[in-house]
Amino acid sequence: MSQIYGALSYYWDHKSELDAAIATDLQAAETMRAEAGESPFVARLKAQGILQ
Repeated sequence: MSQIYGALSYYWDHKSELDAAIATDLQAAETMRAEAGESPFVARLKAQGILQ
């Protein structure tokens, strides 16, 4: 339990920095996803009518 309390304490003491880092990482992931486009696997599934 002490490790859980320690982790929660660290988060609350550094909440703004951690939330900003998480938001930055999510934005970077979204950018990479958009740049990568549709995968060939997804394209095949759509062509087969499995995905829309």
